Amino acid sequence: MLKTRHLAVLAIILIVLALISFLQRNRHARDTGQSATSTLIADTWTMDNLSRVVLGFGDDAEMVVMNNTPEGWVLSSSWGAAVSTQRLESLLRGVSGLTGEFRSDRSSVLADYGLDDNNGVTIRGMGTDGNQAFAVQVGGKPERHPGSFVRLPDQDAVYVTATSLLTPLGLYNGPEPPSGRHFLELEVLDLERQDVDTILLVDAHGKRRLVKEFAVIEPAPDDTTAAGPQEDRLTWEWRLDSPGGAALTKTTTDAVLGAACRLRATDVGDPTVPAAHYGLDTPVHRAVLVMANGRKVTLNFGTTVAAESEQPAGTWLRVDDEPTVWLVNDYVVTGIFKTAEDLLPAS
Repeated sequence: MLKTRHLAVLAIILIVLALISFLQRNRHARDTGQSATSTLIADTWTMDNLSRVVLGFGDDAEMVVMNNTPEGWVLSSSWGAAVSTQRLESLLRGVSGLTGEFRSDRSSVLADYGLDDNNGVTIRGMGTDGNQAFAVQVGGKPERHPGSFVRLPDQDAVYVTATSLLTPLGLYNGPEPPSGRHFLELEVLDLERQDVDTILLVDAHGKRRLVKEFAVIEPAPDDTTAAGPQEDRLTWEWRLDSPGGAALTKTTTDAVLGAACRLRATDVGDPTVPAAHYGLDTPVHRAVLVMANGRKVTLNFGTTVAAESEQPAGTWLRVDDEPTVWLVNDYVVTGIFKTAEDLLPAS
């Protein structure tokens, strides 16, 4: 009788263990039974077939807003400044045809992937019809893996992508609030150096006019078709104030020319704020580039500011009467505004 009772207890234990094993296998199958790789965003998205791209973080769904306008893509969240085509295209290449390997579908572990409601960067795109084209939330970086943890909004399934989606967002240390500054077009000016004839510098040291003196190409003695001597616009020397004036050091003055012709900013300011706020009502420094075709490009430099919050240190700049207010590095100012003594050959 006792032996029968022991056998019955053992049988019950075996049944319980078998049931536990079955439930564990079932749970594991449910957690990992999806295909190894899933398509999360099926289509290819470009700047041409989208009307809007919005970046959010946590409760703030619209931290960075980029809109497609008749004038081009602009950052509506940064006073309508132009969007960097290169950086927006990089982001769209990253999400187009996005696939990921399944990792988990338990809501309780979303925070471990940086994908709970308080974390993760949400990328949303709107089609030209105004409807949502795609949406994905980007979380943390896997260890020893180049990709990112992602999930589709309002879903618990977590995937890991083959390549990082944080990098095209300008985030390199994990998910954090995205910055619109990363997507700004910060090229201020890009002029050909040979197209500039004269540079006028105005600052506390007074006025200096830097004038190019171009080499002359004489026609060959036997060339009867030539109209006469021609300017060689690729070869020049510099004179102070006027052609025939004091000769300037070419390398130093060419460096001024290069600094003025190619300008990049680090940030933009609010163009609706009065010019006096930036010191642009009475510019501290002014440079005027006179082009070969007679066009004048005026660079007005205002006050210099220290770094504050997300804004870097620098000097405010406005080109001609354009509305955009740029912030440039201080070395731009020091590179352009040389005194006559700086430019004249050492005695």
